[in-house]
Amino acid sequence: MNRRIIKQFIYGGFFLAVIFLIGFGIYWIFSSKVSCFDNKQNQSEEGIDCGGPCVSCRIKYPKNLNASWIKTLPAGENKVIAVSGIENPNVEVGSEFSYSINIFSKDGAVLKTLNSDSFIYAGEKKYLVDVLDADFKNIDKAEISFSNVHFRPRSDFSKPKAEIREFKTEIFSNIASSTFSKFTRELKSGMVGSDIKNLQNFLKFEGFFSASSTTKFGAATRVALTNYQKKNGISPVSGYLDLKTRNYINSKIDSINNSNASGGIFPISVNGVVTNNDVEKISKVVIVALLRDKYGLLTGVSKIELENITAAESRDFKILFPSSINVKDINPAATEVYLYPKK
Repeated sequence: MNRRIIKQFIYGGFFLAVIFLIGFGIYWIFSSKVSCFDNKQNQSEEGIDCGGPCVSCRIKYPKNLNASWIKTLPAGENKVIAVSGIENPNVEVGSEFSYSINIFSKDGAVLKTLNSDSFIYAGEKKYLVDVLDADFKNIDKAEISFSNVHFRPRSDFSKPKAEIREFKTEIFSNIASSTFSKFTRELKSGMVGSDIKNLQNFLKFEGFFSASSTTKFGAATRVALTNYQKKNGISPVSGYLDLKTRNYINSKIDSINNSNASGGIFPISVNGVVTNNDVEKISKVVIVALLRDKYGLLTGVSKIELENITAAESRDFKILFPSSINVKDINPAATEVYLYPKK
């Protein structure tokens, strides 16, 4: 082998060695670079890639949401209310999530399943209230589970400033002690008759009419009936007692009269005022009311949802309870009201 070829091998080997060393150096520099994404606990981190100079461990690794209890209560014929007490143990993150409620029969079969969505703020405890179609007498237990839990830092998902300024528990014993007559004709603005007074008493009983009852169909009656139609999904919203509305109300009257005939069962409402103290509009507010008896036991739960409460606005609310609740069991002074606003 001549000297020229030997030199080429030497130069080539040297060149490859230099390339290798440069590549190894680059690899070593980048592979050993400390960061919040290197899957290692370093640079004064409290955990792997969290704490210290990195994002808080409470944000990066939040704890699971907790469901401490769930209870079912009768809510009329073939209906039950499921109320769940849940908690977010994380003080730095809130959450939007989906949940499922399963109602089981005494033989272990699933009677009904409900799927819904909700939210909870950092460190918050709240109640979820849902109505399901099921016969209370056949229920053994209920279970709740969470899915699609999306945690958000408290700075991005803060609770709007809103408050319940005042509330009271009202029992309609003065109206419910008597029965209502069923309606036999259409009723419109300007009409007069004893059935107008009967309609006003019914609307007052349902929480939609607050004026004194008369025998004339005036503006207050029309507004109350319009709101009743909207609340109960009766279409068209006509503001008068048309055939569809009359049939709907007559069926309700049958139920009320039958309840009154059984003795001691009267509808209850919780009335109050909610105020938006925030500088922005609150798109949705869920208000939950809990009724307790003289021993502090939970006997009734209901809720109402309000929408688009503008900044500094105060709005009245009325939460109605099913007629299956026995008024003799209720301690009005023990009523609890909870507010869950969302922007």
